[in-house]
Amino acid sequence: MFKYFASLLFGVSFLLCQSSLNDRFTSLEELESKINQWHLDYGANSDPFPFAQNEGIIFHNEIIGYSGVDNLPIWAIKLSFNADIDEDEPKVLILGQCHAEEIYGIEISMELIEWFLNPTNPGNSTYFQSILTILSQTEVWVIPTYNPEGLSVVHGWYDNGIWTQDVSFRKNKYDANMNSQFDFIVGIGDDIDGVDLNRNYDFNWVFGDEYNQLDTGCSTNPSYLSNYDYYRGPYPFSESEVRAVRDFALENNFLLSVAYHSSRSGCVAEKVISPWLWEDEKAAPDLDVISELGVQIAERIPTEDGLGYYYPGNSISMRGNAHDWFYKETGCIQYLIEVGSSNMQPDNVELIESTISHNMQGLMHLLKRGAGSNVQNGPDVNQVSGIV
Repeated sequence: MFKYFASLLFGVSFLLCQSSLNDRFTSLEELESKINQWHLDYGANSDPFPFAQNEGIIFHNEIIGYSGVDNLPIWAIKLSFNADIDEDEPKVLILGQCHAEEIYGIEISMELIEWFLNPTNPGNSTYFQSILTILSQTEVWVIPTYNPEGLSVVHGWYDNGIWTQDVSFRKNKYDANMNSQFDFIVGIGDDIDGVDLNRNYDFNWVFGDEYNQLDTGCSTNPSYLSNYDYYRGPYPFSESEVRAVRDFALENNFLLSVAYHSSRSGCVAEKVISPWLWEDEKAAPDLDVISELGVQIAERIPTEDGLGYYYPGNSISMRGNAHDWFYKETGCIQYLIEVGSSNMQPDNVELIESTISHNMQGLMHLLKRGAGSNVQNGPDVNQVSGIV
């Protein structure tokens, strides 16, 4: 594991930007700049809160790996009292982005970090006591993205002076056809290169899509086709991005986790998906406990139309998914949250902000569950606490 402070220079990104995405969405360069600033402001500050005592350093960042083609760093951020010390506390992991085009999770991840570093800000002060309790009783780790290559494609770049962008790109930049070029087509699907990182975990990897496999759509939207987008990779854990998450998870023994996604097709939009219930009978151990918390999270996240709340359910696919691997290999209960409607890259800033705000409610509930606290209308505290 690499534990040092680093900075990338993406000079071309500071030229005239022609990105079609709303400026509210955070590019890779902006994300790194923000991490650098947080590091400067909080990385060595042992007394960041004038209203608290003995909180120590509350922010720590490190690089846990690099992307496979462009060698871009994958950042992990730790939020906790005495963040510079490995304490015997429950650990929770937030995976902000896996699929390149699904960018809402990065914004939720960054919002969480801002909340925890500035708990008295007007926008989140209602959660003040909850934030302090979570910081004092848990270690919260945030990986804003483990697909930095895909994120750079979605936000766009200058290729020999020509602005190039594909807001619908999903995978990393793995050279699948081995021609030493990055082959993609602007638009949904048909990208020859790249691996779907959420099909690259070894648990049920064999059931994932093979190279150049065509999409068959989904039951609720059969006309939506995204060919080649779900390629599982040449072998399990072939991608350095997924290996970085795997090794980090095995090292830290997380209790709970959230992996953020979105659904452009709308087939699984606005859902909270828990580890598995296959063929209506092959259930994950502790399914009742897993599902109950999933329901509690879902019923706290209003839908975009304001007419209801996110829908809870168990995973029914067997295709090398992260949330199934996490539970099977580490015992960590990970919830896959599909953020927003099929309009997952809106240009309306008010809609973006409200979607982030809605999802923070569900996330804070999970974090209080991890801390074993029912502060500020938190979950029932019915877990055993202590050090084994």
